[in-house]
Amino acid sequence: ENVPISRLNDSTRLQQKYASKHSRRKLRKKERRKQSSIDEEALAAAVTAADEEWTVLEDSLTAKAKADTSSRLRTAIDSGHSLARPPVGIFRSAINAGHAAGAAIRRLTKTLQRKGGVKFATANIERTFQATDPPTKF
Repeated sequence: ENVPISRLNDSTRLQQKYASKHSRRKLRKKERRKQSSIDEEALAAAVTAADEEWTVLEDSLTAKAKADTSSRLRTAIDSGHSLARPPVGIFRSAINAGHAAGAAIRRLTKTLQRKGGVKFATANIERTFQATDPPTKF
């Protein structure tokens, strides 16, 4: 314990200096985090408010456009929706039936003439292997 008092005081002062530096850094970091969360909340609130205003504006414009029946665009859209389609003729119906029958026959022949491919077992087969069994190749 032959340490001079001046050296002891220097090391103690150094420890205090670094401890206070550390606490100041922690305090600054905490303040930055707090400010960041405040900024994020403010931004989220602003976005929500703007979104609500935009939705109200869109709804009012939509209601106004639906109420105006004299608009040329509105009458064109309405006439397009109410077009009566002529019924399919007998000749076209026969052609469609021929295509459907041909497709059905092709599907049936493909299933009957199916070759190769992967075939899965219909039932599970349980096998027990012993340590003395020779290795097998699959």
